[in-house]
Amino acid sequence: MTLHRCLTMNSVRLILFLLCSAVVGVFALGCASAGVGHSADNASSKQRTGGMSLDFSVKGPAGERARYVLAEDGTLSFSGGRDVVLEKVSWSGDLTNDEIQQVLDAIQSVGWYELEPASLPTEDQYVYTIDLESPQQNANWTITGDSPYVRPVYVALDQVSRKRFDSYLDRLPQPSLDLHMEEVARKATEEDATTEP
Repeated sequence: MTLHRCLTMNSVRLILFLLCSAVVGVFALGCASAGVGHSADNASSKQRTGGMSLDFSVKGPAGERARYVLAEDGTLSFSGGRDVVLEKVSWSGDLTNDEIQQVLDAIQSVGWYELEPASLPTEDQYVYTIDLESPQQNANWTITGDSPYVRPVYVALDQVSRKRFDSYLDRLPQPSLDLHMEEVARKATEEDATTEP
């Protein structure tokens, strides 16, 4: 009986050891797949913009507002209208490498890494507030007017941020030809009714 009891205890210990080993293995695999401990991979994913971050706000002549915040990891956050005043993000998403490059090219083309953009007062007074942090330049600027030193960056940010509407627009129902023809007939009938004496 003693021999049998020893074999049973050893079997239980072996089973517990194997279970614990399996659990530790699963956790180790989970950490590896999540990127924990891979600082080189994490560093490169956090630096998709080459170490540049940008906080770009614009206020138009009619009081319209927009704010674009591009983080080093390639995330663009957009705020529009009253969300800018309330400091609320309207939309946020990851940019593709091509979209990031489009913004970086615009910044390079206007020379922000070398000099301060000039204000050029115009009839339509735009006010741009820019906070640029990069290995080449750390700066905060307020620029007035529709400046050619700022406008290309604004256009690039606006173009890449428009993707926020793509999935929404793709989900909208497409108009059918029957509905379109009914609308044309209704408008023609209304026009005939208003032109008759």
